[in-house]
Amino acid sequence: MDKLKQLSSDQLESFNTEYVNGELWDAVVNFIDRDFITGEFTFLDIGGGNGMFTDRILAHYPKSHAILLDNAKNLIEINKENPRKKIILDSVENLETYLSVNHVDIVFINWVLHHLVSNTYRQTRQNIENTLKVIRSHRDVHYLAIFENMYNGIWFDNLPSRLIFQLTSFKPAKMLMKRMGANTAGVGVSFLSMKKWMSIFDALFGRGSYQRVDFGLWNVPLIRKLFLHIKTIHMSLFWINNNSSPE
Repeated sequence: MDKLKQLSSDQLESFNTEYVNGELWDAVVNFIDRDFITGEFTFLDIGGGNGMFTDRILAHYPKSHAILLDNAKNLIEINKENPRKKIILDSVENLETYLSVNHVDIVFINWVLHHLVSNTYRQTRQNIENTLKVIRSHRDVHYLAIFENMYNGIWFDNLPSRLIFQLTSFKPAKMLMKRMGANTAGVGVSFLSMKKWMSIFDALFGRGSYQRVDFGLWNVPLIRKLFLHIKTIHMSLFWINNNSSPE
C-alpha cells in the first residue's frame, strides 16, 4: 500500500459524531441478527474514531467483543473504556498485523475507504483494493459491513470521483475547496460511483457475495451537480460474505 495522507486534527474533529442512526442502524442490526443468531461475535471497527458506533454495538449485543482501529489520536483519546473493547492507535496500513493475531467475525468499514488517499488517483484506488484484499485473505472474517457514499455521474459514471479527488487534493485550491464544504481540502478524497464499488466487490468477493441497502438521495444544489458532473448521491450499506468464491 502506498503511503497514506493524514488529515489534520482540525479536519478529524468534524468526524467526532456518529452517522449510523435510524434506518442505517436498523439495517446493520437486521444483518447481524440474521447471521449471528446468538449475538456472540467479535468485530473490528476500522476507523472507529470516537468509539460511538463500537460502543453501541457492544451495548446492543452483550456477548460481542470489539477491536477498534484508528490513527486519529485525538479521537481515540475520547473513547469510553470497556472490558470488551480493545483500542488500537494505528493505521489501516498495518491491518494485516492485527487480523493475523486476532479472531474477527465481522469487519466494519464505515465511510473509511474513500479516505485511503495517496498522491495520485490510481494509487488511492489501489489502496482501497489492497485493504479489501487483506481482509479477503482472512477467511475467518465471515462478513464485511461497508458504508459508503455513492457519487454517480451524469454521462460518465465515475467522473465525479476523479474530479473531486483532483480538486480536494490540489493544495493551491485548499481554501476554496474548504469554503465549498470539503473538509478533506488539501488532502483529497476518493468517492466512487455505485457501479464502481459494485465492480470492485464483484471482482474481489464474487458476484452475489453481498447484499446492498440504499438510503435516500441527497439534495445537491444544481450548480454543484453540473460543476462536478453529478447525477445523484446517496449512501449504501454493503453486507459482504467473505466465505463466497469469486468467479
